Amino acid sequence: MLKFIKFPLFIYLLIFAPTCFSLTQTNTVAIVGAGPSGLAAAKSAKEAGLDVTVFEKNKDIGGLLNPNFGIRLNNLNSNLSKFTRSFSDFPWPKEAPLIPSPIQLHNYFRSYCDHFNLNTNILLNTLVTDISLDELSKKWTVSYVTPSSKKLKKQTFDFVIIASGSNSVAKYPNLTISDFEGEVCHAKFYEGASDYKDKIVAIVGSGFSSVEVASSLYSEAKKVYHFAKNNLWLSPKALSISNKKTPIDLVFFRNCIKNSLPKELICSDEIHTSRITHQDVLPFLHLDLNTASNPTIMVISDIYANLINSKQVTIVTDPVRSLYKNTIICDHSTYHVDAIIFCTGFLSNFPFFSQDILKKINFNPTSDTHTLHLYESMFHPNLPNLAFVGFEKNSYSGIVELQARWAILSFILPDIFLPKAETLKKALSDSKNQIVSKDSIKTFYANYVSRLKFLAKSIGVDPDFDDPKLKNCPLIPAIFRLKGSYATPEIAKETINQCLEYLNKPQLD
Repeated sequence: MLKFIKFPLFIYLLIFAPTCFSLTQTNTVAIVGAGPSGLAAAKSAKEAGLDVTVFEKNKDIGGLLNPNFGIRLNNLNSNLSKFTRSFSDFPWPKEAPLIPSPIQLHNYFRSYCDHFNLNTNILLNTLVTDISLDELSKKWTVSYVTPSSKKLKKQTFDFVIIASGSNSVAKYPNLTISDFEGEVCHAKFYEGASDYKDKIVAIVGSGFSSVEVASSLYSEAKKVYHFAKNNLWLSPKALSISNKKTPIDLVFFRNCIKNSLPKELICSDEIHTSRITHQDVLPFLHLDLNTASNPTIMVISDIYANLINSKQVTIVTDPVRSLYKNTIICDHSTYHVDAIIFCTGFLSNFPFFSQDILKKINFNPTSDTHTLHLYESMFHPNLPNLAFVGFEKNSYSGIVELQARWAILSFILPDIFLPKAETLKKALSDSKNQIVSKDSIKTFYANYVSRLKFLAKSIGVDPDFDDPKLKNCPLIPAIFRLKGSYATPEIAKETINQCLEYLNKPQLD
């Protein structure tokens, strides 16, 4: 944890900035990716007076949350409320729906760019081919190809932020997929149930997308098989808290919530009903978290259990071993299907980095659970003036925005906001030797709350959590604009009070 006296940012600039960079010179920063992480980084960089260039390989912003070319579950709504799906100083309109659709979320990103004048800084349809470090100057050269010219261009930057996302490549299981003669799709490219009308469809995977896809297919497909090797903890999209339907993020993203399922919610009627219903329908997936041999994954759906109970979706726990023509071959059974949709996760991809850099960050291109060898998922001691944003699990808006703010502060005030190289190296060495604990259940929120609080404290924007009214509020991004650098307390209070009003809690003054 970084420790420093909490002065306003301009005091730090006056005292320390002259030793970091020339205030008469505009420093440059390259940002790879114009998804939520890249947009938050671009806004933070402009806020600090840096000259920003964002490289986006697609024709539009939004990354995987763009409904046109991202994860194409564009007929399905988010599970998170607008209070969580927001940037800290850009509230949704009060009349916006509580749970935004993918299209509404994309329009929100566009409005964010308009409001903070980011569009002129974003190069669309621009592919970054190489990012290399000059060891002497500690500057970075970015090579890229633009739509207007197919010739390779190069530009040197003082700083670089990698915000290309940890879910950029569809991951497929270790099967010879070419042996299957039917249709094959990945959840990333799934566009809706109409493509599977009157077909027998197999869904392979145990994550969020598998349940979402299964729940959307039943009305069109002739038959749906869900091949899920992991236990599933089923939760509804909203919980009854104090007789009010409340989105799950506003329940679990709270300062008082531990990194496990809270007992008061496990025992609540709605969670209990969901749990018992799941056990009755799927007795072989009995959720005894103390004895379960396979990982248990928390999934979210209002109708999945009913679809299993009515046999509109058939769940199969027999492991898939191979494919042949139109047949899925398991250990103890076979299934004839017309199409397979793989809901088997995503992989990171850094095609612009050399093997030397990939080795430094310990990148594994075939693992979706492997953690990059970075300090706090952001910094590496041997990669100066470079930061990663959005490369940890559960990188919702609050996480990526705090990371973006930290990255920019580490660039302009490294003596204050970036540990020394020796500290970074020791932290990375210690992390290699840590034994990673196995969670009894993989939840959608995991350590989100503790990560928010750590990141906020690291840059001096952690609020007074002892404030009785603030205790009632989930940890939405707006909370981290109440104080500290670039605070916007009036805007923050407006968003926080809208959230408290929805929850029928006392509002901030």
